[in-house]
Amino acid sequence: MDEKKLLYLDTETTDIQAKDIVQLAFITDNPDIWLNLYFNPTQEISYSAMAIHSITPEEVADCPKFNDAVIPDEGKDVRFSGYNLVEYLTFLSKNYIWVAHNADFD
Repeated sequence: MDEKKLLYLDTETTDIQAKDIVQLAFITDNPDIWLNLYFNPTQEISYSAMAIHSITPEEVADCPKFNDAVIPDEGKDVRFSGYNLVEYLTFLSKNYIWVAHNADFD
């Protein structure tokens, strides 16, 4: 049986109730498989969320929407450079056990 590896995930969102992702980051045991991306949310970032993560609308204005994001080729898992982020995350979900603080929220 293949042993799954661990993926440590964190997200920052627009608000506690409306959870549009503005940042997604993860690391794994493999130094080539990690990611830290910012997104231009479809919902407004609340002041309470900005107080927690310090990400402002101006900082993410030129970033892609979450569903439009692709994997960059900047030293990460280059086998997937240019792939759609959602497809990549689906692949990772089949090959890694995801670990997150406050996982119900993330």
